[in-house]
Amino acid sequence: MLRVAKDASGAYKSVRAAVDAARDGQTIAVGAGKWEECVVVEGKRIVIAGEAGAEIHGSDSGPALTVRGACGAVVRGLTLRNASKKHPALLLEATDAVVEKCDVSGAMADEKKPGGVMIAGGSPVLRECVVHDCGRSGIVVGGDSRARIEGCVCRGNGNFGVRCTDSSAPVIVKCVCEKNKLHGVFVIDKSTARIDECQCNENGWSGVECTDSSAPVIVKSVSRRTSMVCVCVTHRQRGLTSASATRIARVAWPPTTSHLRLSRRHRAAGMAQLASASLVVASPTLAAPWRATRRVPQETADPRPLRCARVLC
Repeated sequence: MLRVAKDASGAYKSVRAAVDAARDGQTIAVGAGKWEECVVVEGKRIVIAGEAGAEIHGSDSGPALTVRGACGAVVRGLTLRNASKKHPALLLEATDAVVEKCDVSGAMADEKKPGGVMIAGGSPVLRECVVHDCGRSGIVVGGDSRARIEGCVCRGNGNFGVRCTDSSAPVIVKCVCEKNKLHGVFVIDKSTARIDECQCNENGWSGVECTDSSAPVIVKSVSRRTSMVCVCVTHRQRGLTSASATRIARVAWPPTTSHLRLSRRHRAAGMAQLASASLVVASPTLAAPWRATRRVPQETADPRPLRCARVLC
């Protein structure tokens, strides 16, 4: 094991030095303290484990931590920060790395880039991390990535908890996306994200927003106390009648305040199919659901909102 510490207990005085010296299969233990450096792991199958109080702070020169290439690296238990508006705190680039139990936050305010985690290609795993108080997005998944985001919390970010873009196909499982300024999850640019057993609560605009030819699958998820709508499908998203369109199954939301919103185009093309599906409508206490099959005529331009607790498609 290679140890990084500010006192005599560590053979290395910087995380970068330990990474440069590490060989495949070795573990780096990062001791408590604030490490102001830009660490890059490229092509090394190593484990970086942070002890309590271990923080890596990036700068204008780069992210706090970059993992690049299919190397099987594991990062665990670190606090990653970047006050710079030029780079995220964590960059995962064309990698299969596993990042777990990390606390991530960054200030970058670019519309298409995150302050927290940027996933560009590859199939990394982000597990049980907290991504919070970022300049724009907490997590951005792009570059045709097949990332898996599992058990993470994205809270209090500038615009979006998670932004899925650029034909990415991430699987977002059992995550909490809450109290973000606009959307809990934003699916755009032909992304085919799967949102499974997630909670998207108390976001400024919508729990999940789907647009720009995206085709997500939303399953067994919950959206409560959202300011505007729970699931919003805009006019640039593919029609609900096509096989590749948004599919919504067993999605729960309060029956009295929020609902599914579709653009005028989707109301004409796809609302009838969605509305004729079996709907499970819950009582105000969400205790005793009952079934309804209210149909909305296909030619209806502005149908009543579907105020239901769950939609089964």
